[in-house]
Amino acid sequence: MSEEVQDAVEKKITLTISSLSGDYTHAFAPDVKLRHVVEKAIKEIPLTGEGPWILEYDGRELDQDETIKHAKLKDGDVLTLNPEEGGGGSGPR
Repeated sequence: MSEEVQDAVEKKITLTISSLSGDYTHAFAPDVKLRHVVEKAIKEIPLTGEGPWILEYDGRELDQDETIKHAKLKDGDVLTLNPEEGGGGSGPR
């Protein structure tokens, strides 16, 4: 049973971060803070604008100081990365 517990602890969660500039998919450890997820996505996606950036899941803004586990995100979830309102977004449609 100890192997099962160890596997559960080490299992990474694959998240896709979607933005108007593209998508980024990566497997993260559950104890990683969402701020790190955002920083990693910013490096990988050629985002336009300076931010600050808001990370959302299912229409709700996520606290970037929370971990993936605390935010109750699951393997395969798709998060949305958007500039904060007034942060240089694409303007009205």
